[in-house]
Amino acid sequence: WQTVLCSAPLHSKLQDLTQMSLCDPIAIGFKLQASGVAVKLVDEDGRGAARADGAGQKEVLTIPAQLRQLYLQVDSEQRLATLLMLLDLKFREAAGKEEGCKAVLFVATCDAVEFYHSLIGLMKGKGKQFFTLATPVYKLHGNLTQDMRSDAFVSFAKAPSALLICTDVAARGLDFPRMSFIVQYDTPGHPEEYVHRIGRTARAGKRGSSFLFLQT
Repeated sequence: WQTVLCSAPLHSKLQDLTQMSLCDPIAIGFKLQASGVAVKLVDEDGRGAARADGAGQKEVLTIPAQLRQLYLQVDSEQRLATLLMLLDLKFREAAGKEEGCKAVLFVATCDAVEFYHSLIGLMKGKGKQFFTLATPVYKLHGNLTQDMRSDAFVSFAKAPSALLICTDVAARGLDFPRMSFIVQYDTPGHPEEYVHRIGRTARAGKRGSSFLFLQT
């Protein structure tokens, strides 16, 4: 019996996981090292002070001052209703505005993306009592073909108002224009993942908001 653990990000948390779940693990290709991440809060003029998480600093992640960070502490049975009401409220507030409303909803797995994409797709625009979202809803995750991912990215980027439901595949390297807010329905596993997620909004000096769901 042989177990192989494959991962794109390499950090100390991954090393802890291998020690707990694997017997005599051997790293192939890369050497895992415990390295800290410096988080820097940057003012609009580019100045700011770094805050270090861990001893060794290998990467500096910046959070712009114009990015408003909020969290919602919700009981497990109220999470879905709270999510739907939050999305409905934010898109209603932006209804009729010239700049529109663009949002990204982060969940943990590809299956979760498919589930919430189907659920919201069935409910949106149906005149429900507390959920009247009529904006286009797109999905993006690693199990989609490259053509499907490209189509979702281009369609979402061009839409004046839209919701993208995705995994962390969209947390880095994608620059979406006019991003209004980010929702992290499933919490990230590492501080740098949190910073990369919220970094999809408040770019190029523009304002943005992020919402993190926490369970009571």
